[in-house]
Amino acid sequence: MGDYTLEDPGQLGEKGITLLRFEACAPHLLASPPIDHTAQAPQFSGGTISGMSGNRGQSTLTVTPLIIFVVGVAILNGNLGVYAVPFQIGAWMDGLHFSASQSGLLGTVEIAAMSITAILVAPLMPRRSPASVAMAGAIVAIVAQLVTASIDQYALLAIARGVVGLGSGLVFASVVAAVAVTRDPDRLMGLGLAVMNLLFMVVFVLIPYALLWHLHRGLFVALAALMIVSIPAFRLLPDRVVADEHGGVRTPPVGVGFHVAVHFTAIVLLNAGLGALWGFVERVGVQIGLTDKQWARFLLNNTSRNIRKCCKLRSQR
Repeated sequence: MGDYTLEDPGQLGEKGITLLRFEACAPHLLASPPIDHTAQAPQFSGGTISGMSGNRGQSTLTVTPLIIFVVGVAILNGNLGVYAVPFQIGAWMDGLHFSASQSGLLGTVEIAAMSITAILVAPLMPRRSPASVAMAGAIVAIVAQLVTASIDQYALLAIARGVVGLGSGLVFASVVAAVAVTRDPDRLMGLGLAVMNLLFMVVFVLIPYALLWHLHRGLFVALAALMIVSIPAFRLLPDRVVADEHGGVRTPPVGVGFHVAVHFTAIVLLNAGLGALWGFVERVGVQIGLTDKQWARFLLNNTSRNIRKCCKLRSQR
């Protein structure tokens, strides 16, 4: 049961006082909170997906195959710079003859811009429409991807990649905000990540053909096209996110900030180490004689193996 604030205990009446006494003595017998039939459902662009649950006002996004797919597509676009960075580094080194450090720095600019944007925008999402923010971010990123494909100057490329990161950060913040206020965010996010990895398996197959078509220019046109076809999915994200009945964000437990800081630091260090290896995995493949298609197939097989392992672990739980 939820907590109650009584402005006038006399308004409860004898039955209400009896109920509160019963709750205090045997809360485990009351399995569900009282239902507030007047609570307003969160509105989605494609219609109302779910209602509000009880007095807590927490949205309950129904986990359907369509919604899981939408979440996976949004995560894919939000993390596109992270997963595509090996292709980007190789394309710049081969197409524009940049050094490894120059190419790596361009990738770092995009990922840093995405991360910082997502962090800064996250607190504002309760007052914004995730669907609108995601579509706006995608449009910004698409334009910057096409600009990247059309220029060769390093300084301008750095600016363009920063703008791509900004747009991707808006998309990522939107999908995280939409998932976070659902009844079972862990399950929905986990399924969305699985879909994202399946989609990246398709991307791994297609990108080498874009590189063969026009090296770096073909790559960034392909990335822009991927984001363009994803925009319709963003329309199914909610028009608003509500974490409580007053339309605000639930207050986190006391002391949670320290745990969040520790977790955040650990994730940063982990990804810094992994990123140093992941960013140049394509170059390693080239040095040992693999073609773009061969090492992309290797990544495809590795990703599918990881998905199978996750499914096996889930079935054992």
